[in-house]
Amino acid sequence: MSVARSLYLEPLQEFELPVTKTALVVGGGPAGMTSALSIANQGHEVHLVEKEKDLGGMARRIHYTLEGLDVQAYLRDLIRRVYQHPLIHVYTDAVITEATGYVGNFVTRVESAGKVIEIKHGATVIATGADEYKPAEYLYGKDERVMTQLELEER
Repeated sequence: MSVARSLYLEPLQEFELPVTKTALVVGGGPAGMTSALSIANQGHEVHLVEKEKDLGGMARRIHYTLEGLDVQAYLRDLIRRVYQHPLIHVYTDAVITEATGYVGNFVTRVESAGKVIEIKHGATVIATGADEYKPAEYLYGKDERVMTQLELEER
């Protein structure tokens, strides 16, 4: 019956839908800044939203890699390039209050510096990062000798 029914089906109609060629990047850590730079270098306007007052994310707490590379120097250079790029708009100490729209045409309201900004964008990159893992095994939290790398560095 299904095959016989397919004889009477008609093809779907195609239609064009305009797309906003602006991007919203949520998160001002290294991943968010790198994404914003990559999109902006392709010629698209980018709105970078960070909830903290400064860019950098968790990388601000890391000083050197295992190979001895200076993370802070890299981070300073990345932040400088973001602020100097003419197609990137940075909103720090910001909160997203509303997000609406549909594929290719979104509207996001951001509260930053006491103002509400309405951003129209066609794509969103979520680069909000994560917190470090707090183990539940190996007596973590029960014995003061068991700690994470970050806790050890803070001592």
